[in-house]
Amino acid sequence: MLVSNWKDCIHHFTIDYVLGKNFYSNSEYSLSIDAFTQAIKLDSISGDAYFNRGLSYLAIKEGENALTDLEAAYQYLPNSFDVSIALAQAHTLVEHYGDCYLQVERSRPLIETDYHQAQIYYWRGICHEGRQDTSMAIEAWEDLLAMPVSSEIGNLQAGAREHLNIIYTPTPIHTETPTPTSLPEEISDIDPTGNSIPMRLVPAGEFTMGSDTGPDDEKPEHEVHLDTFFIDKFEVTNAHYNICVAEKICYQPLSTDHIIDFNNHPVVNVTWEMAMTYCEWREGYLPSEAQWEKAARGTDSRTYPWGNEINCNKANYSDCTTGTTPVGSYEEGKSVYGVYDMAGNVWEWVADWYSETYYFQSPYQNPTGPSDGTDRVLKGGAWFSSMNDSRSSNRADARIHREFYGFRCAKDAP
Repeated sequence: MLVSNWKDCIHHFTIDYVLGKNFYSNSEYSLSIDAFTQAIKLDSISGDAYFNRGLSYLAIKEGENALTDLEAAYQYLPNSFDVSIALAQAHTLVEHYGDCYLQVERSRPLIETDYHQAQIYYWRGICHEGRQDTSMAIEAWEDLLAMPVSSEIGNLQAGAREHLNIIYTPTPIHTETPTPTSLPEEISDIDPTGNSIPMRLVPAGEFTMGSDTGPDDEKPEHEVHLDTFFIDKFEVTNAHYNICVAEKICYQPLSTDHIIDFNNHPVVNVTWEMAMTYCEWREGYLPSEAQWEKAARGTDSRTYPWGNEINCNKANYSDCTTGTTPVGSYEEGKSVYGVYDMAGNVWEWVADWYSETYYFQSPYQNPTGPSDGTDRVLKGGAWFSSMNDSRSSNRADARIHREFYGFRCAKDAP
């Protein structure tokens, strides 16, 4: 195209540049490359045109072309964070991970927003992973996951979580060693006074935690890998808890209205600390929220411990009764691992501090919740809870005792 004067040149450059931007926004990358190429012919020192053509090459993973254009853009626009971090990305496409890391570090003085900082963490992790420096990659991505969640940063955090999931997923190793003896599905845990409490096995592996269709604190749905553990088959009863009280280890429930004639009902009116003391007396612990949820819903993302529908034959919920029922009363309501009463009857304390946004930061391997907080997590619903509150992914939080808060204990597998 012949351009007669500088005004025509600017006019035609603007048309080509705008066309390129429109094609790029519509994911028509070949057309955007052609348009930006025409713009560069009209203005060979336009950093913006080289930058946008470089982004188009990045989108179709043409690393060498992206690198050439973004190096040119960086020459003309050295103070642009977007250009600098895009150049780091281009280095990853051609597997120049050392150069990628150097470019990320050059981008740091240009940070102006939290989103810029999030990109630094994300691409620093990619560069370290490419250099096979796994520990530094993990550190970068965990720094990203620790940032406050926003719509922009959330996408980068999801990407970091995917990389961490891959790192933490063990690679199968085929050996000739004999298969280890499998653990029993049920054991008898003996408390310090000789009483037997049945516990059920929850095997190691991955499950889906949370729900994308539930309240915001259940989002996002995410994969979690847990080690093998045992969990109480039933909620801790008044009878078993009162043995710990008699041993002068546990405090008596803060109201005794639900103890007399309720030996086989779940103990209630205990604080989180009181529940933890009892479990520690048995050389166990309160299950993490992730352990509790896997024990309840298994590995197939079911809504309730037994499946996806609920009625009064399966759980003590939504005024099916007028109070608690003896533990283990609902044979149809046990989970896939043989654990009873994980929907309804009483809310159950778990070990974790509560955070509405924790699932955006939760690690893949054995998550244990935030490092601090004001409230603890409760799971499972109570005898008066709605069908929605009785879902296994539902989360509640509290800091004091109530007459419908109970618990059960867990132990690591040997």
